[in-house]
Amino acid sequence: MGGGGNDSCLIPEQSAYQISIFGRAKGSMVQDPECNRRKDARLLGTPQESGGLGLQVSGISVMCDSPEIFKAMALASTPCPIYSIATGKLLVGREGYLAMRDDPYNYVVGYVEDQAFWDAFLLMNEELPDVLPQENSGPTLSERFRRSRRANDDEPSGVGASDP
Repeated sequence: MGGGGNDSCLIPEQSAYQISIFGRAKGSMVQDPECNRRKDARLLGTPQESGGLGLQVSGISVMCDSPEIFKAMALASTPCPIYSIATGKLLVGREGYLAMRDDPYNYVVGYVEDQAFWDAFLLMNEELPDVLPQENSGPTLSERFRRSRRANDDEPSGVGASDP
């Protein structure tokens, strides 16, 4: 627990020395920037009903300022939001990845420090394959495991439900 209580981002620093009967002690507090980032993201992203601001994209963007978080989000196929000033909208999914490929120095957090990874991840020296629409082979994963209360739904939905 840091100085200032259990909900504080202050880290205590202290030093002391003793020579014979003479001694000196000094203490101070330092802000933890990563703790502040997490608290800011939580405040932004928490719904207003729970005391937050209800700005989830802003909360994610605050977290995405860290190279480790940015990389984790990309590896999970949920890239951090990228704002396009040309179109005035957020670029997500394939559009986001294309923007990162076009200008990685501006759009990829930590590109300079880990350029080899990002070049391989974004297929920088390769032509991108065309994305073909997938055939509808049944319900999506979320539809298979979502509970539904439809009036005419006689079959149970959710875990253990049989596929059509």
